[in-house]
Amino acid sequence: MFEDDFNDGLDDLWEQTLGKWQVANRQLTTVGNCEWATLTLGDFDWSNYAVEVDCHTPLLYSNMGIYVRQQEDGSDMGFFYQSGSYYIPRFLRKEGGNFMSVAKASQRGGFHSPDAKVRLEVRGNESVAYINGSEYVSTFDSTFSSGRVALTMQCSANTFDNFKVTALD
Repeated sequence: MFEDDFNDGLDDLWEQTLGKWQVANRQLTTVGNCEWATLTLGDFDWSNYAVEVDCHTPLLYSNMGIYVRQQEDGSDMGFFYQSGSYYIPRFLRKEGGNFMSVAKASQRGGFHSPDAKVRLEVRGNESVAYINGSEYVSTFDSTFSSGRVALTMQCSANTFDNFKVTALD
């Protein structure tokens, strides 16, 4: 469906919907210090897919997220996590500008290393998040059955790399 390693800059298919983004050292990051930024991709009709991305969060408590099922009105479902051990990774749903926790992991972040490979699988009403190959949280939510993908972060020290969206049967 789509793949970007950011080695040749930012692909023209990305839409900068919040904040400013740049490619530095062949990795995707934001411009600015601690402002939220969001980068969107794909089609509102995307339904069953997996999103994989390498995430680097060198600062403790750095916020990052991957939206799935993003809607035209800005509503969506997303997986959010923070480096360090205190934050519990979770799926959040946003409707009408309000966030609601849909499912939390049974364990805290657990990835004390600043590097994590995150994989989200969304199929029908099911969403599953994996960090470094281990399942962290899953949920069944029928609010959105399709939607775009977006990356979001709150700190310019964070980076994304090796982004890939693949179709699931």
